[in-house]
Amino acid sequence: MVNRMKRQVLVGSFILSLGTGVLLLILAVRSIAMSLEAERTLGAYLLVLSVLTSYTSQNQGRWPQSWEDLATVHVVDHYGSWEWPRDIVKIRQRIRIDFAITAKELAAIESSEFKFVEQVGPNYGPRESQIRELLEAIRRFPLRPAQN
Repeated sequence: MVNRMKRQVLVGSFILSLGTGVLLLILAVRSIAMSLEAERTLGAYLLVLSVLTSYTSQNQGRWPQSWEDLATVHVVDHYGSWEWPRDIVKIRQRIRIDFAITAKELAAIESSEFKFVEQVGPNYGPRESQIRELLEAIRRFPLRPAQN
């Protein structure tokens, strides 16, 4: 009877330990998958900020009206596996741009207030140095009253 009880406790402990190990493995795999998604989103985000900086520089500080406007920009930068404009459809699933904002409004804000390009899904947050570069590109040009 005592040996049977010891065996049951031992088997129960083994099963509990095995279950805990499997749960930890599942959590680790999910965490790695989320990190990889966040990394992909970060690459898309950095590429879009680079494209926006190029667009505003090439268009006298104007903010684009659509993704189609941005598709005309040629950039040599690559972030992760993303290539511009080849991957624009996939990038649009990860990045949201407010095309309604004007260059005049953007020129008046600080990089810490910039919320007009957002990462969708798992991400590592905004990158202020790239946002500063974008805002500086907009501010390089004198804004006319009707300029977007």
